[in-house]
Amino acid sequence: MLTCVVASRLVSALSSGLGGNRRGREFVGTIVLILLIMAGPIVTGTLALTSTADVRDRIPRIADVLGWTPIGAVWAVPADVAAGQGVSAVARLLIAAATLAALWLLWARALRGAVTTPRQRAAKVARSGALGLFGRMPTGGVGATWERSLTAWLRDPRYLRQLLIVPLFPLLFAFTSGIDGFMFSSSAVLVALVLCLSGYTDVSYDGTAFASVLATFIRGRDDRLGRLLGAASIGIPLIVLLAVVTTAVGGRLEHLPGILGASLGLVLGGYGVSAVSSALLVTPVAAPGDSPFKSVPGQTFLTGLLVFVVMGACLVIGAPAIAFAVAGFITGAAVWGWVALVVGIVVGGGAAALGVWLGGRTLDRTGPDLLQRIKAFPTT
Repeated sequence: MLTCVVASRLVSALSSGLGGNRRGREFVGTIVLILLIMAGPIVTGTLALTSTADVRDRIPRIADVLGWTPIGAVWAVPADVAAGQGVSAVARLLIAAATLAALWLLWARALRGAVTTPRQRAAKVARSGALGLFGRMPTGGVGATWERSLTAWLRDPRYLRQLLIVPLFPLLFAFTSGIDGFMFSSSAVLVALVLCLSGYTDVSYDGTAFASVLATFIRGRDDRLGRLLGAASIGIPLIVLLAVVTTAVGGRLEHLPGILGASLGLVLGGYGVSAVSSALLVTPVAAPGDSPFKSVPGQTFLTGLLVFVVMGACLVIGAPAIAFAVAGFITGAAVWGWVALVVGIVVGGGAAALGVWLGGRTLDRTGPDLLQRIKAFPTT
């Protein structure tokens, strides 16, 4: 009981201490989001364990292991005393006492930091001449937009949370169907389906800072291409890496070309669709430091449905590559996988190029109107 009380006080102190700054709130929100996503597989795995025929043999072994951890050590002490195992009881008691002492010290330190650390810290002074990615990327409208988009993908938690699905999808399927299952090896396709929507809220995430884009007179085509390159610099390498790892671990390397074709067809087509849709639509989105569970003012049921319309367009563009990949899975003929790879790159790449051109022309016309709609969004 003491351990639970001190642990709860520690979490409370950490929340208030970390919540005093934006990075702390983002970190706490991301950790909670990961735990919620993984709660399903954990429950599923537990239910699968308890439904096995040898559950009576497994439960004692699990209890014995937990009895040597900080979670269950104190509960195992009475059983050891009753069984006359004095050495084991003392060892478990020491584990429980050390856990309580460690939590107490961490609580004291977190509480001290929460009450003494100011909520607003001094502004960070940048080193003279340090331009970050701006000093390494190409110049001009495309290069500047590419750098800004890439920085957002590397630092903005709203983009980083989209990347959580890259490791979590294969983990989910590994829990539910095993690493030799079809869904585990095909994780890259589902990741691509989510990442293909990554540019849908680009302008919305800019907020009123979108005015700086209009003020610099960057051409719409350059803006669309720069944002696409920023998303592709992160998304495509991750998808390729995930496809290679999951098919190798799952023993399905013969299906790698088909999985890559379907994945690349989806994500490239999605970049093209997003290049057009984000030049036409803006929706209320969370502020950079907001919790992922906070309701966003101004969001409606209709704006929530728009994302499914965009997803439907992405699926239509990715359908040819997906169809050839499925044909390869069903027939076992390797040639269909390679056809899917070629079709995915060609069709997806063509859709991306068309989206940059059409989205650029659209943005040149709709840019000021998008800014007005962003300014009209409720903020409280």
